[in-house]
Amino acid sequence: MTRGPGPARVEKVPPLRSAVVRALSRAGIEAVVHSCTRMDEGEAVEERGARCYYGSSMVTLDTARLAARAGGRVDPDELLRHLRASPLFNLRLMRMARVDAARRCAASAVATARYTFSARREGERIEITIDVEIRGCEELGRAQGR
Repeated sequence: MTRGPGPARVEKVPPLRSAVVRALSRAGIEAVVHSCTRMDEGEAVEERGARCYYGSSMVTLDTARLAARAGGRVDPDELLRHLRASPLFNLRLMRMARVDAARRCAASAVATARYTFSARREGERIEITIDVEIRGCEELGRAQGR
């Protein structure tokens, strides 16, 4: 009968580990937002007896312009990774899209909205699209004069 290796030895595990983490700061998010150009579009429609709103916000970020504003080079690929992963940045853009939707609906409080966020690199620019869908928006009829 052959014996396998003995019991595994467990060394003490340190409770903390060191890591270098790079993430967008709040100031970085604000710099990105203020360096963007934005175009919004949307329309309120009647669909199956319910009032709905469909809209998009297209945000373009020129990384060269951001680098000039920030005083250094900005790697578009690294910035794109951070923009996609940052919940604060995503929330900021969704709020901007929501404000535009509310303005177009002439409603101070609209129904629950659904958002789709996508970002891609085009040369030295990053293009971001936020699609907004709001179903059952009661204020839409008044906003469109119905």
